[in-house]
Amino acid sequence: MRRKVIFYSILTLMLILSNYYLSFSQLEAKNWYFGEYAGMKFENNQPVELTDSKMNVTLGSAVISDKKGNLLFYTDGKTIWNRKHDTLKNGFGLNGWWSLQQAIIIPMPGNPDIYYVFTICSKIYENKSNEGLWYHIVDMSKDNGYGAVVSKNNLVCRNVTARISATFHSDKKSVWIMVHEWESTKYKAFLLTNSGLSTTPIVSDIGSFIGLDFRGSSGNDFGQLKFSPDGSKLACAIPMGCKINLFNFDNKSGKVFNPVIIDLTTFGSCCPYGLEFSPNSKFLYYSQYTNYGGIFQIDCSEVDSAKIYSSFLKIYTGNKNDGFHSLQVGIDNKIYILRNTKYFGRINYPDRKGNDCDYIDIFLTFKKWINYGLPTFLQSYFYLPDIEIKNT
Repeated sequence: MRRKVIFYSILTLMLILSNYYLSFSQLEAKNWYFGEYAGMKFENNQPVELTDSKMNVTLGSAVISDKKGNLLFYTDGKTIWNRKHDTLKNGFGLNGWWSLQQAIIIPMPGNPDIYYVFTICSKIYENKSNEGLWYHIVDMSKDNGYGAVVSKNNLVCRNVTARISATFHSDKKSVWIMVHEWESTKYKAFLLTNSGLSTTPIVSDIGSFIGLDFRGSSGNDFGQLKFSPDGSKLACAIPMGCKINLFNFDNKSGKVFNPVIIDLTTFGSCCPYGLEFSPNSKFLYYSQYTNYGGIFQIDCSEVDSAKIYSSFLKIYTGNKNDGFHSLQVGIDNKIYILRNTKYFGRINYPDRKGNDCDYIDIFLTFKKWINYGLPTFLQSYFYLPDIEIKNT
């Protein structure tokens, strides 16, 4: 449930608000690197193109900044680059792959210098020695503050799809890392605490089977997996199955429950690719990447599946050769959508229902090719509780 904080006195309002927003800092996601040497950063809540990247990646990536928004490092799942855009010491030869969500970077709870980099080698594309979920440890106190990989290619588990997402534990310190098993209905949640990573997962056997489709296609290996910013929900796109699975998530136990299987063929839709929740965690948006695709909104605040179905709305329809790919919310609380390979669409007010969300199809055009994937972040960075001010 989303928290609401009510302030009554103007005398302490400014001090409280400044400290309050600092405690929910989003600046770890200020800098984005993706595509063919492409990137952007948020300055005064506006995205500005970056052209200094050394990374050329077709699909997903991961990047992390410090709490003040200063770039630390970024990765394509195989190599890690530091803020000087040089290869991090020992930051090469990672077991990773060019998947849609191939990597995520998580700060170690209680240790500001240590970061866990998780990478995925999808079973259907990698050889048996490399496939699986792996972690690598970066120590930012090394190499005069530029960082170094002090441990790499540590196996967490085998047999995973090309999906990963993360959210805070209920203690607001530890972090759940979620993946899905290939040719299975099992979600696996791994907990990172100040003691390190537990490699014994919390397993939830629930939802749609994810594996080869009836034609033997491996297309179901793609499709984003996303936690809502408040950590209460989890959504998974299954492209060739034409389904979105929506669940509740218990961020204390790590269990996934209360499945709603959304069959998109009911709406004449198929091939969901990108997913993102609104900052208030009420609405779920998805992209259809095939010809005449588009952007869709679902009200997931409802608990009744019939009401969730009735809330389905297409907010933008593409043309024959259009492509709608990855979705990612920014620190400006707007949702960015990769369109074709050169420009972004943007949902300006994703917390609003229907067309009031204000989708702009060509919002920002890049000099570089941006391809199909965006950075994967700890989704809790994008959560801000409601604030209501009374009697001021």
